[in-house]
Amino acid sequence: MNKENILSLIESVFKQLERIRIMAVWIWLFIIYIGFQKYVSFKRSKKNEQWMKERGGIENVGGRYKLFLVFYILFYFSTFFEFLLAGKPGNELNVFFLFMFVVTQFGRLWCIRSLGYFWNMKDIIMPGVLLLRRGPYKYTKNPETIVTVLEMFILPLLIGAYITAFISPLLYMLLLKIPLKEMAVTKASV
Repeated sequence: MNKENILSLIESVFKQLERIRIMAVWIWLFIIYIGFQKYVSFKRSKKNEQWMKERGGIENVGGRYKLFLVFYILFYFSTFFEFLLAGKPGNELNVFFLFMFVVTQFGRLWCIRSLGYFWNMKDIIMPGVLLLRRGPYKYTKNPETIVTVLEMFILPLLIGAYITAFISPLLYMLLLKIPLKEMAVTKASV
């Protein structure tokens, strides 16, 4: 390697570090929002889990919860690192994807509010409790699953993580096995 190549390499490394340092403010605010939202959801889920178990709720996951927890963590890391590696400045805000992301967040809130204390990150069956048919649950048995798949597609697209946007929703649906979850919910409501 000659002197020019070494200087060019050093210059590109410093440009990459500078790009990370001055990443658009909206990206950092977005990351903070996502982290805060997941923390609040986790706390509410724990509270609801305790409430349901005190009333006879039975957890029906068999270790799947931990698998999904790892999957979500990998999803967010993958999205962020793909963004960093893509070399995009992050200054361009795609208004369409931001709007779609906001719509998914309202969809998630609609699901959570419709279920009340029955909303949980885990599959907890309440024997003798009828299936709730309000809010988005009037139209489909798993609206939050639909919201999650859409979010896993839209969130990476919003910041330019295209590979994660296409792979993560597919992996999520493979892990989920929606029919098994629907059978458990239906069985508990009989």
